[in-house]
Amino acid sequence: MGTNNNAISSTGKPFIYKDGCKWYIQFWYKNSLNERKAFKRAYKLNKSEYIIKRNGKYVEINKTLRKEYANTLIIGLTEQLQTLNFNTETKEFDNPDKTLIPLSKYLNDFVDYTPRKKRGESTKHLYRSYNNVINQYFTDLGQPDILLNAVTRETIVNFLDKIELQGQTSHRDNYLIYLKSFFKYCVEYLEILPKNPIKLINAINANDSKSNKAYPEPLLMQVLDELKKLDYLFWLFWRVIYYTLRRPSEILKVRYKDVDFEKGTVDFESDSVKTHKHLYAYLPPNLLNDLKEHVPNDAKPNDYFFGNTGKMKNTINKKLFAPIKSPYDHFYQSFSTVKRHLKLEKGYTLYSMKHTGVVYMVEVMKWTDTEIIQHTGHTDILILGRYSRDAKRERKVHTGTI
Repeated sequence: MGTNNNAISSTGKPFIYKDGCKWYIQFWYKNSLNERKAFKRAYKLNKSEYIIKRNGKYVEINKTLRKEYANTLIIGLTEQLQTLNFNTETKEFDNPDKTLIPLSKYLNDFVDYTPRKKRGESTKHLYRSYNNVINQYFTDLGQPDILLNAVTRETIVNFLDKIELQGQTSHRDNYLIYLKSFFKYCVEYLEILPKNPIKLINAINANDSKSNKAYPEPLLMQVLDELKKLDYLFWLFWRVIYYTLRRPSEILKVRYKDVDFEKGTVDFESDSVKTHKHLYAYLPPNLLNDLKEHVPNDAKPNDYFFGNTGKMKNTINKKLFAPIKSPYDHFYQSFSTVKRHLKLEKGYTLYSMKHTGVVYMVEVMKWTDTEIIQHTGHTDILILGRYSRDAKRERKVHTGTI
């Protein structure tokens, strides 16, 4: 099989191998042909928190923290060499007990897991960001390679408490939902855990969340006025979110061929929508006229709705229907400026515009939940509730006389 007995004496002790500014953890072993080979991995030793590029050259920073992290990796690798079998063909540790594998490995695999339908790239990006935060939490605890079977209910409660202290209740609940799905995957799909260790941890009521609050009309008008003065294109973008109820990332994927100015519609292809549904939305005449004024004569079918033509003097040259897709961060930075100018209180965000649009449908247009779901593409009414929580629905007057 090409394996060895994994005593430290037969493989050599792990050590830090340096190649210029690059660091690796390495140990020597012999393969099935008795040839001396090196096992060498960087882990996260060469990430931006330890190496930066300065004047065209890589420079080491945070050397003490880097050394501490490297020593933690060596301790973990030494323990694996003492307890597990190292396969010299696959260069991996053979492990009959699959729970004795680092949590980070399973989290990474979960990103590509497809329970019913293929995950969209936006979902994968979100899940990877969750994994980065979870992995960093355990790294900060000195447990970068914590094993799956070492993760308990108490472990996750402590993690969620830290997330809530750093942000908002909704952030904590988002991580809880993600981790419950992950452990369900470990129990029901991989069948490597007997039960979900966090099944009984409760979410905090989403209706109590202060994140992404809907804008009351007077404040909405203030924000729109400020946006128009600051960035006309962003003002248009903001209004498109309001009327289409689409996510900013989905609107940034729309192309010229998806917009029908005669019918006043915008098509959202299924591969650009989080719920993988083909959707369309109507734009009102006033917004259509504002958009038409800025459509270039040479617009091509594949030009992006809110695109750009590249950088000029370190500034992105944004325009309607341009060949380069604009980054979401650029619009978020513009909103941060507006938020600072108007001194908006915590909870009002760029994403709040979608919530505001839903509230208008409930309060003014009197749409039912089912009608709104057909427009937004949500999978069920429970999810819609996150967006309509600020709406004041009509209530029947009680006629009792006791």
